[in-house]
Amino acid sequence: MVEALPGETVYKKWIFKNTGNASWPHEDNLRFCLTNQSGDRKYVAHQELIVDKEIVPGEVIPVEIPIFAPEEQGLYYLTFTFVYGAHLQKWFSTQVTVILKVFIPEFPATVVEKSKN
Repeated sequence: MVEALPGETVYKKWIFKNTGNASWPHEDNLRFCLTNQSGDRKYVAHQELIVDKEIVPGEVIPVEIPIFAPEEQGLYYLTFTFVYGAHLQKWFSTQVTVILKVFIPEFPATVVEKSKN
């Protein structure tokens, strides 16, 4: 679970491995799409991931994505999928789900004076 304050940007990192027997080509930049699983279109993010070389079988690539927390508190179930092309076609069937908890802490605190140590 990823936790964030309303309006905050947090980052999530994954490592993906090409476990198939064909390379992932770099002619089309891969993109990912995050949408609220409930179908609520208030939270949608598309981000391009530039792959500058083929990813051969067995190779891994790190992926770090920004997640923009909506202003409304609650749980958001986000699906991460590699997509390509103008119509955001699925690259492969693997999906990752992220639960985003947007909340205001019960006992918020503010630093009023920094330690001089």
